[in-house]
Amino acid sequence: MKQLTCDEVRELLPAYALDALNDTERPLVEAAIPGCEGCAELLVEYQSVATGLLQVAPASQPPPALRASLLRQAGVTQLTTISKPAHSRGILQSLVDWLSSATSTPRWSLAAAAVIAVVGFGLLGNQLSNLSSQARALADQAASQQDLAKQLQTRLDTQSATLRQMEGQLVADRRIVQVAADGAARTVLIANKQLPPTSTVYLRFSDNNQAAVLSVANLPQLSDQQTYQLWLFDATGKPIPSALFSQVATAVLVEAPSALGSYKNFAVSIEPRAGSSSPTGPVVAVAY
Repeated sequence: MKQLTCDEVRELLPAYALDALNDTERPLVEAAIPGCEGCAELLVEYQSVATGLLQVAPASQPPPALRASLLRQAGVTQLTTISKPAHSRGILQSLVDWLSSATSTPRWSLAAAAVIAVVGFGLLGNQLSNLSSQARALADQAASQQDLAKQLQTRLDTQSATLRQMEGQLVADRRIVQVAADGAARTVLIANKQLPPTSTVYLRFSDNNQAAVLSVANLPQLSDQQTYQLWLFDATGKPIPSALFSQVATAVLVEAPSALGSYKNFAVSIEPRAGSSSPTGPVVAVAY
């Protein structure tokens, strides 16, 4: 039997580790390995890598005739060297370099090439899985930030609405003070008609002013679905809807479309909570 040199043995070790040698080469390698400690150690490394590669692919048992058919079809005279990143070199790169080297004797099967492909796709699949996980994490973070932005916008809208209400109340308070301090202002009693004797409704205004101050005390309490409403009657006797108020109102700003001196009368009625465009409920007080 021919005796192989160490260089020849090491050249065949990758194929031996993948069980891709023919019946002539295998015995030669097996006979030479015990006599070379370096070859034996290198074989252990190749076998470890081969075992890891085979574990990546799903286990399957090909038909007995498939290997012979694949070996006949896989013989090539030159293969293009596959370029790998620097960090991938090592035993795995040695296997790939060996598989990619020029040869006239078939030393590898399509099954071995498939294993290498499975590893490549496996690594690519892991990278894609990691990228997909990162993308989902970024999407979740973006959704969380959008929710936070919506919450902040809601709070800002609420605070803006509150600020507008405060500004409106401040303007109303200033108008009330102006009406109260007007030396030409007069106070009109809207007389009780269907109200208890202790109930009072006063309207203070000056004839040439379009703002008045309504003061109310001791009116009967209404249901949650009702409110008191002030009416201004123009020169033709048409009722103009005005301020809504409850049974206790010490200072309600009343703004009229015309100077208060142009109206011939004032009255109070009970209306639905949102008010009415014309009197629908009982009139409980009239000025004169």
